[in-house]
Amino acid sequence: MNAFKLSLGVLLVAFGFATHGQIYVTYVSRGVPMSGKVGAFNLDGSPINASLIQGLNYGWGITSDGIGNLYVANEGNRVVGKYTTSGAVVNAALVSSPSYPIGVALDGQGDLYTLDDLYHTVGKYTTSGTTLNASFITAIPGGGFPSIACDGQYLYLANSYSRTISKFTISGTLVTSSLITVAVNTGPLSLACDGNGHLFVACNDNTIGEYTTSGVTLNASLISSGLDQPYGIALDGNGHIFAANQRSGAISEYTTTGVTINATLITGLDEPLGLVVVPEPSTVCLIFLGSVCACIFRLRKYAA
Repeated sequence: MNAFKLSLGVLLVAFGFATHGQIYVTYVSRGVPMSGKVGAFNLDGSPINASLIQGLNYGWGITSDGIGNLYVANEGNRVVGKYTTSGAVVNAALVSSPSYPIGVALDGQGDLYTLDDLYHTVGKYTTSGTTLNASFITAIPGGGFPSIACDGQYLYLANSYSRTISKFTISGTLVTSSLITVAVNTGPLSLACDGNGHLFVACNDNTIGEYTTSGVTLNASLISSGLDQPYGIALDGNGHIFAANQRSGAISEYTTTGVTINATLITGLDEPLGLVVVPEPSTVCLIFLGSVCACIFRLRKYAA
């Protein structure tokens, strides 16, 4: 039994190693209805398919479940769609209850959270589209562009007209309405969690700050160059942070310690709005995982 627990622990650690992956970004052509797309790129910025998913009407927030599916908040069509990471449609209207969905988040337990831009409410659904509670959270201050992030245990909510970031449990209980307070007139545009107790906040003054998920300020101006309306930020699990700059049309890359890697990693997207990074285990890691899985299988067989 101890050996089984050790092997399982190693398996989980091994899944944490990722040296390759893809960037998925939602973007639109300014002023052109139904021009929204999801583009797929390698971590070095090279294109895989800049028009992987088409026909979106202001696709905004995007997230991934880590098992080959993308969830896209299609604000203009008032739906949240589900697609494979290769671009196939699973269900273009997986969730159709939100008035104007702008943000999406997953808790890693099979639940999907949608953020409504009109009423500033959060709905909770399964990843198969079943409604759990269409008005799960209603306490988000109105005004501005709302944003959402989830670390698996808590939801973090903000909007661009406010100075504060709220924290809720994934059961909907308010922990605090003012976990983090940003500077006057710099309202949050997007949020990202690293799963290790850190929350990154992109603000309207073109900075990204780093905080703990308990509200401690680590560096309110961790990143302060190369940003231009960062409506989307994402982490790759390897100490890098990516920002979708709506005004400049560029995706920027930084370390989570604030060092600029490439302020124009991807360019020419016109109006990027949201992004997610989907890491992949390395070949060595996959071989190791195969050995561990075989070991676990043998242990379970003998235990039976």
